[in-house]
Amino acid sequence: GLTAQTLPRLEACFPGCFTLENQRDSADYLYDTREFIALSGKKYHKKRNHIAQFAKYGAVFSEMTPADFDECIAFAANSYNQRDGYTDASSVAEQFAIHTFFTNFAALGLKGGVLRIAGKLAAFSIGEPISRSVFGVHIEKADIQYHGAYPAMAQQFAAHFAQDYAYLNREEDLGIPGLRKSKLSYHPALLLEKWTATCRTPERLAVRAKKHGKKRINLSFDEWNVWYHSNAADEKLEKWGQAPHQLEDIYNFEDALLVGSMLI
Repeated sequence: GLTAQTLPRLEACFPGCFTLENQRDSADYLYDTREFIALSGKKYHKKRNHIAQFAKYGAVFSEMTPADFDECIAFAANSYNQRDGYTDASSVAEQFAIHTFFTNFAALGLKGGVLRIAGKLAAFSIGEPISRSVFGVHIEKADIQYHGAYPAMAQQFAAHFAQDYAYLNREEDLGIPGLRKSKLSYHPALLLEKWTATCRTPERLAVRAKKHGKKRINLSFDEWNVWYHSNAADEKLEKWGQAPHQLEDIYNFEDALLVGSMLI
């Protein structure tokens, strides 16, 4: 989505072309990292109580390693199946994200943390630095049979990985009432609003030449809206007498799931 800061630029480039709509469900929650870790003051009294209850289990926090991946994947899948996640688009998209994260953990520069109770996985979280001042939390899973597992995981993960960043981005609530209540209970420093722009007059939306030529170039999208053609693959092609399918790529279920989730 677009942020409020980018809306004037859009209007300047394409005056009167777009209808704008605020997407509250997609707004990112940003927290003061020091406050989130300390949880000081009366307003965080309940959070501290939950974490104190969890401390009785004797959980041990550690950085996630490849040895934890399979157990974390199974942990997330079990949670997904228990709540019939396949019936909810956001849950399906989250499972795809989890699969992508673990498959490309090192390449994406991700950070992970796990909480174990007597060796058993009780919670895990995954995130990464977004900028010099913001650390993002992408995934957070916990076994709710352990009272306070979620707030304990959130606090310890932030304390371990995000203490050098001014803000902690814990992403959107997707319009889920319980998730919104939970995110608001941490008293965000700000909500990063997201906007969608719908073109009212597509025929006017065109790319013009630098010298303001009269030619109008319309924008089009293929049925997938994804493209990761490999130039390296072209180098392996043999000489041909009849044109091969050079610019065709094979798309799979992951591509369909990703684009479908974006379009919902």
